[in-house]
Amino acid sequence: MRQERDSGMRRTVHLAVKLADGAVSLTILGIFLAMMSYGCYMLWDARQIYAIADASVYTVYRPAPDDTESFAELQAINPEVFGWLTVYGTSIDYPLTQGEDNEKYVNTDAKGEYSLSGSIFLDSRNQQDFSDSVSILYGHDMVEKKMFGGLADFADEAYFQSHRYGNLFSGGQNYGVEFLVYLETDAYDTCVYAPDTADEELPDYVRRIYELAVRSRQAVVSENDHLILLSTCSAERTNGRCILVGRVTEETWPDLFSEGEEE
Repeated sequence: MRQERDSGMRRTVHLAVKLADGAVSLTILGIFLAMMSYGCYMLWDARQIYAIADASVYTVYRPAPDDTESFAELQAINPEVFGWLTVYGTSIDYPLTQGEDNEKYVNTDAKGEYSLSGSIFLDSRNQQDFSDSVSILYGHDMVEKKMFGGLADFADEAYFQSHRYGNLFSGGQNYGVEFLVYLETDAYDTCVYAPDTADEELPDYVRRIYELAVRSRQAVVSENDHLILLSTCSAERTNGRCILVGRVTEETWPDLFSEGEEE
């Protein structure tokens, strides 16, 4: 009888261990599946953010010489859209927005909807006709060169020299942009982030810009000129900023990249 009882107990213990082992395996499997599902969701969510940030989303609204109605449609969706920026040979080809402060469009797209990718926006202290001596445009530094994610490419000498021009559309008119300097600085550099720079102060401001230059081309900038800064975060350091500085011109420049004349 004792042997039978011991044998029965062993079978019971064995069964209990087997059941417990099975329960642990199911728990681990459940955790693994949950983590995999979460990972897939995060990947999908990231792809959605990148997709929304792609310039192609807004192509249909892009102003053209023979068509400004499409752009007007975007303005009807969001009246705070006022212009368009294209940097030739890059993925920067976006509508421009401006809010009452510099916070709104950090997480709001050009259609006025919440989006982590935000939009390209003009400093709230600047005039939309770019008549200020220094105008500042902000955009997120995103992977796949979305928004202003490709600005760091201008640190390369060959890239800087081959990507010289862009186009700025505002107030129903096209302006040229000639890029003069690529620099890296701190987000709190008030000498650079100075949209209130007076006309007569511009030559001194330009000297400061050239002192910080990583890449530059020589140009004579007078107090009558108007500069535009394209600013984004730098992945290289905390509070670091990458800035591409251009001069707004009445003369417009052809996009040689789209015409297949440059690589």
